[in-house]
Amino acid sequence: MIITREQLKGTNYLWTEEPAAGKLLTEGPSRRMFNRFNGHQLLEMIQYFSSQYDIKTDTEQLRLENMLLHFLPFGLKSELSVFNWLTSAYANAVKLQG
Repeated sequence: MIITREQLKGTNYLWTEEPAAGKLLTEGPSRRMFNRFNGHQLLEMIQYFSSQYDIKTDTEQLRLENMLLHFLPFGLKSELSVFNWLTSAYANAVKLQG
């Protein structure tokens, strides 16, 4: 399942600046600047992460949105550093849950 803009719970995303569409999904994370408030980038990160870890439920994808929006450290700037943080944070969240 691919999460869509309409499914996101956050309401203060910017939708004006669309990054190179699909870049993250085709090339993977890079040193390109990541902005958690850019809705396009947030969706792309959730979709890429979900494809790498076989996450298919909207509940889990919304958990990723929540993690990125509320718990992502402000010092992380690139897609790559965000992806690495999300990998670790998601693994810890799943461990704590089960």
